Amino acid sequence: MTKKAPKNEQKTAKKDAILALDSFLIGKEEAEIEIIQNKHVKKARTITGIRPTTKLNKQEKAYFTAVANFLNDAGLLEVVDCLLLTLLAKNYAVWSLMQEQLNNVSDYFVTHSNGTTSPSHFYNVSQGAENQILKLSTKLGLSPQDRSKMLGALASAEAVKSKTSKQDNLNNLLNE
Repeated sequence: MTKKAPKNEQKTAKKDAILALDSFLIGKEEAEIEIIQNKHVKKARTITGIRPTTKLNKQEKAYFTAVANFLNDAGLLEVVDCLLLTLLAKNYAVWSLMQEQLNNVSDYFVTHSNGTTSPSHFYNVSQGAENQILKLSTKLGLSPQDRSKMLGALASAEAVKSKTSKQDNLNNLLNE
């Protein structure tokens, strides 16, 4: 008969997994990722409470949570981003799995019975997932360039909101 871990230990496992991935995403070299493999994480929880739109495995949950927390810290997270984050996590897991299969140069090619070669299925699936990751990352502002564009657009929108002209008839009408 298996004994269920106390609730306090389950909560600690969730916090440890999130902290480990947060530190990894931020760039700390010595992040303790093995915590995630040893502990059970039931649901992907973020600071903001955004949840995945479909069921995710352990690796996908951890990635979803880390990216959501990163975007939240950058001020770029909205509730409607949960679908994009879910797709990003799913594609990341597929890409990661395919990369594990591509160890040698020979793993990238398949030789057919007629002697011709073509890219392997692992490579093709990896490339498809990578393309989706790049597209979704751009939409979510995950590269420094994308973030600067998004934050620049936000700053411009705020600047336009604050600009008024004394000769503006609409402003005069609204201020009456």
